[in-house]
Amino acid sequence: QTPILGLIVNRYLANKSHASAFYYTVAASLAFGSSRPQARLVVAADAPIDDKNRIIDEAYATQMADACRQKPADVIEARVEEKQTPAPLPFALLDLQVYMSKTHSIDAEKTLALTQALREKYKAITYNRSDCSYLSDEQFAEAPQTLSLLSEALPDLAGMFTEVNSERKSRAFDDSKVSAHTAIIPTAVKIDIAQLSGDERAVY
Repeated sequence: QTPILGLIVNRYLANKSHASAFYYTVAASLAFGSSRPQARLVVAADAPIDDKNRIIDEAYATQMADACRQKPADVIEARVEEKQTPAPLPFALLDLQVYMSKTHSIDAEKTLALTQALREKYKAITYNRSDCSYLSDEQFAEAPQTLSLLSEALPDLAGMFTEVNSERKSRAFDDSKVSAHTAIIPTAVKIDIAQLSGDERAVY
C-alpha cells in the first residue's frame, strides 16, 4: 500500500463503523457596536441532549432559538487569553507525501522519486525515507550554516531566513526522539537552484 492509500482505507473503515446521529446547534450573530461576534447556546443539563451534550430534539432547539431571536444580551464576563501555537514539526516522508499531494497534486510515488533525486543527485536533503519528525542536537548546531546556504540558494526567501533566531531551540530538536534517521530537511550543502526541475524545487 502507498501511504495515501493507507489513509484512504483508514478513513473508509472509520466511516463504515460510524453511526449517524442527528443533533441541533443553537447559535447567534450578535450586534455589538461595529462588530458581529458569534455565540453558541450553552445547553442546560436538563435539556434533551445526547452523551456528547448535543441537542437531539428539533422542537426544543427551535424553541430556544425563537426565545433568543432579536432579544438583548448582557455581557457578564469577558476574558482575553494569549495562546501560542507551536510551529509544525519537520517532515517525515509520509507527512511530506501527504502535503505535496494536497498542495501540489504530486502523488506519493512521485514525491518519493523527487526526494530520492534531491538526496542522491544533488545531496540537497537528508535521508528521504525517514519516518521521524525530529532533528538532532548536532543539526541544531549546524543551523546557522544551513540557513546561510539556504539564503544563497533561495534569494527570494533570504529575508525570511535572516530573521530566524538560530539560537532559539525549538521542540523539533530532540535527540531522545530521533530514530535511525532524522526528519527530512535541507543539508548544509550549497546548491544551484536553477539545476532543479520545477517539481524538485517544489519539494525542496
